[in-house]
Amino acid sequence: MVPGEDAEIGVRVYKTSSPPLTGRIKARLEDFAVKEKISPQLLASLRRLRSPTHRIQVYCAVRVGVDTLTLARIINFHSRIPRSRLRFLGLKDSRAVSSQIFSVVDGRKVPESIGGLSLLGWSEKIPSKESLMGNDFSVFIRNFEVSSQDVSNRLSRFIEELNVESLPNFYGYQRFGTYRRITHLVGKKIVTGEFKEAVMLYLTYTTPYEPEETRGWRKSLRDTGDLEGALKSAPKPLFYERKMLRELVKRPESYLKAIRSLPITLRRLFVNAFQSYLFNLVLSRRIREDMPITEPVIGDFVYDPIGSKIMRHRQRDRDSHHLMVAIPLFGYGYRSSEGRQGDIERDVLKEAAVTTRSFFVKEMHELSGKGGFRKADLDLDKLLFTHDIESNVVCSSFTLQRGQYATILLRELIKPSNPLQQGF
Repeated sequence: MVPGEDAEIGVRVYKTSSPPLTGRIKARLEDFAVKEKISPQLLASLRRLRSPTHRIQVYCAVRVGVDTLTLARIINFHSRIPRSRLRFLGLKDSRAVSSQIFSVVDGRKVPESIGGLSLLGWSEKIPSKESLMGNDFSVFIRNFEVSSQDVSNRLSRFIEELNVESLPNFYGYQRFGTYRRITHLVGKKIVTGEFKEAVMLYLTYTTPYEPEETRGWRKSLRDTGDLEGALKSAPKPLFYERKMLRELVKRPESYLKAIRSLPITLRRLFVNAFQSYLFNLVLSRRIREDMPITEPVIGDFVYDPIGSKIMRHRQRDRDSHHLMVAIPLFGYGYRSSEGRQGDIERDVLKEAAVTTRSFFVKEMHELSGKGGFRKADLDLDKLLFTHDIESNVVCSSFTLQRGQYATILLRELIKPSNPLQQGF
């Protein structure tokens, strides 16, 4: 049975039946390392010196305990380069050692005083997300609730299952927030046009995992509605809450402006997270109904890597082994699957009480979600586990494609009873 925190983000099944490894990830910051894999073509195209044709700076940032949005704020503070001129290939969580690539569409150089940054070179074009081939992970798991021998046995059982089972390509926990899994909840309010509710949810929703000062501040604002008082007393880490409150204090009821005070990356993440939540529900339902995630059935959409195209799977084909199941992401451009998969999608939409047209946000066009497709199973490569029996610590290393989550693999292994307390 999955824990409530998993169900809240739409992840409602396990694909494996191996017993829980237990344990904790991210017990130390250095226990979780992620490094972006960049296409050789991008690296080969960079020039050592700026030229009239190569004006885009490309950097590598290696940071400990700093998420992507915070890194953008740090660069902006020290260089005055607008955040809109910083382009990141992927979003990284704060609870990790992260190595990521970003580009600067601006003539100013990033100050050397910002540690952990190195200039890779100058590019002719802004690197696109297609330049990110995937991510390499190195993860330590420790603090097990079972003996070292049990860890070895359970790890072996899990590896045996992976030899015959593919894992589902769910969106991971960090898509929905760290200590508050609310980005999808805010996103739904935006999609349904409830902008006041979206703002107040972001400002006042709290969990037991937040610091006591922050919990008290959110509760006070929820109970009193005192915006000016909340702005004056906001704890220092609540940077985005203060930005929203400044807008609301200047112009009461200006909820659209309050949302727009946030960086565009964060604003888009709200709607994207709601799409991700619905995708997780659809994929969970497909697995519960014993439908395969690696082999298409009639009515599915499939991705054909040979032709790099999405198409409908209408008949059984002995040569279809190379086709990959593609599940639609709901959006204003949504295309419905047929057959059993189409039934699942309609049921999830109905239960969520939204329509695909809702994803066109007329009040904030920039947040509209067109939709698309996502593979049903993870692309897991170079997986290696080592277990130090004496210290009872497991180290895992592996590679995933762009947009896939290490915590989804680790969740199937550890099967955490309390994801947040266990580092998820």
